[in-house]
Amino acid sequence: MNIKKNIILNPEFTNIDSNGVKNFFWPLKNSEINNFKNKFLIFLENYMRSKRDMDFLIMHIPYIRRDITNFYIAKKFSFFLSKNKIAKKKTYNELVDKIIFKKKFNLPKDIDIILNGLRKRKRIFTKLKKIKNFFYTSNLSYIEKEKINKNHTITFSNNYLIDLQSKYLKKRINLRTSHFQDWFPSGKIKINKDTIKNNEKKLKKLILDTIKYLNNYGLNLNKNEKKYISDLFVQWFSLTDFFIKELEKSKKFLPKKMWIGTSGVFYHRIFSYLVRKSGGIIYGFDHGMSTGCVKQNAKNILELAHIDFFYTFSKYMKLAIKRNFIKNFVNKDFKKNNILSVNTKHVKFYKKKNTLIKKDNVLYVPRVFTDHNIFVGDTYLYPDIMYYDWQIKLFNSLNSLNYKINIKPHPVSRPKFPKTLLNFHKFKLFKAPFMEVIKKFDLLIFDCIQNTAFLEAMRTDTPMVFLNIKEYEIVKDVKDSIKKRCGYVDCKIKNNRVNINRNLLAAAIGNSENLRKDKSFYNFYYQ
Repeated sequence: MNIKKNIILNPEFTNIDSNGVKNFFWPLKNSEINNFKNKFLIFLENYMRSKRDMDFLIMHIPYIRRDITNFYIAKKFSFFLSKNKIAKKKTYNELVDKIIFKKKFNLPKDIDIILNGLRKRKRIFTKLKKIKNFFYTSNLSYIEKEKINKNHTITFSNNYLIDLQSKYLKKRINLRTSHFQDWFPSGKIKINKDTIKNNEKKLKKLILDTIKYLNNYGLNLNKNEKKYISDLFVQWFSLTDFFIKELEKSKKFLPKKMWIGTSGVFYHRIFSYLVRKSGGIIYGFDHGMSTGCVKQNAKNILELAHIDFFYTFSKYMKLAIKRNFIKNFVNKDFKKNNILSVNTKHVKFYKKKNTLIKKDNVLYVPRVFTDHNIFVGDTYLYPDIMYYDWQIKLFNSLNSLNYKINIKPHPVSRPKFPKTLLNFHKFKLFKAPFMEVIKKFDLLIFDCIQNTAFLEAMRTDTPMVFLNIKEYEIVKDVKDSIKKRCGYVDCKIKNNRVNINRNLLAAAIGNSENLRKDKSFYNFYYQ
């Protein structure tokens, strides 16, 4: 007989109380999920070794590996629901619900976004840039693709390190900004049916072997699920085919050198592939919180497989990433000594007047909510329901200590910050740029170091608290430097629920004021 409790995985629809999420249920283990995704990479590598024309798969591994792992997680979760005789009710997690009710799957949102096409650029802005460039050009000025020559280095993004490195360029090096819309069509795109058929035929064995791979984990796939696995491969390959053919139309304008902010962007990988194939060189630049700070090898998969050189924040980070570097079939062409660092010694450190921490002047800075993409990039993050359950407990502790709750949500969270929390706590959301928002606050609270906001906060002497919720293992030297700069609490994990001791939180807040001047982490990351 079914248990009449409703398990909901989307924080926007869940019921909560003072203890966290009601009917909380998350039975999967981190180690189990990481083991699957690591072995799946080996499976893909072995497949590429056996097929001469499968190097092309390297471009798709970041998405394919993520999407298959997310399917594995959803399938395993559905199995646990059935095993525990929990009633078949909507969980508000798209993948899980499609599996439970045996419905046709939708393509991942990233595929839909690409199919919907690039946003059309307003002609007036392009004309203004052309007029400005007629009178004055400098590094990172816009350039039309037809005017690119062998002396130009092209970028599509202006992240922090790209902007910094551009200041050290010799005068003869011309760094210019281009737009994807200059090379690819804007608006919705349609994939040719022949392209899809060709990829179905080309990928048939890989798809069948992937289904067998999933079956080996005890996941017996039905017709809809097998179709979904097939669609993942076929759609990613077909999209790539489409954009490579579009880019080949402008092949004569391709730059000899290119700077990219991250290979995680689909269009960057298309450019990297064709520029390198044409004899060009790709320089990748670190962004956000580098993986040199945590024990994982995301850079090996997401970045180094698609570039020739990689720039990070400092000589310490360069050494840390080199230590994490693992040569594999995916990044076989990358040379370890091509991991470099940008001169960051002139990075500005922002000082604030000494003030006592006011109870209403505390800002919590969460990481992104992941929606059904529990596995993001190369990192397994807690599912939204587990992360939200933790946040409720954190807010309860802050409230019991008489602190008002202010939140700076991550700007790219797909689900918005859950408003069900308003049933228990009043809170205020701040959406302005992070460095503008933090000027108003006396204390910053983080539970994730792998985001740009944490790095930016470390460039100030604003008191900070870091709550280690154990999503990933932080490198010891980095953790030690964080403890010297931030009030610090090691949270406890029991039955997949994160808990915090209120007294330890209070002590960490109290200590943060005395640690604000320490530059251990700043020196590690920027000097």
